[in-house]
Amino acid sequence: LALCSCGGSAQTKERKKKADVPVWYSIPPQDETGVYAVAMATKQSMQLAMDIAKNRARNELSSVISVTVANLIKDHLKEAGASNASVATELSASVSKSLTANTLSGSTLVQQEIYELDQDGDGNTDAYEVYVLMKISDLGKRISDAMKENRAALCFLYTILMSSGLIL
Repeated sequence: LALCSCGGSAQTKERKKKADVPVWYSIPPQDETGVYAVAMATKQSMQLAMDIAKNRARNELSSVISVTVANLIKDHLKEAGASNASVATELSASVSKSLTANTLSGSTLVQQEIYELDQDGDGNTDAYEVYVLMKISDLGKRISDAMKENRAALCFLYTILMSSGLIL
């Protein structure tokens, strides 16, 4: 009896269930042809779920573009010897806004999966869960084109570099 009563309470093992999501959602593709973003939405309307998922993926693409542009501009400023962080921030914000507005119209839906959800167990579809994979191709070329088109930002950068004595 003494041995039995000394034993701790029975430990229950926690069971983990793998989420029923597309493989590409868990591990988005990566290649040199473009930038990918994934998103999902759950709504009662299938169309609304699809639209929201696509918009969320576009927002993610927009974030990637903004960070990429900011890093490119900071790298160019470092190469030129300029160290003014506010210049890089203003310039990257300007180019990012221009690029994001123009580039996201070129985003494409690569894959989409739709799941019907029976949330109350009555056998009827209560909601739709939509997973999307979006892509923007040739991001480097698009950034380069946007920077060329954004003459004001480039002129601003040139003026700053001239005033700092980095360009004669």
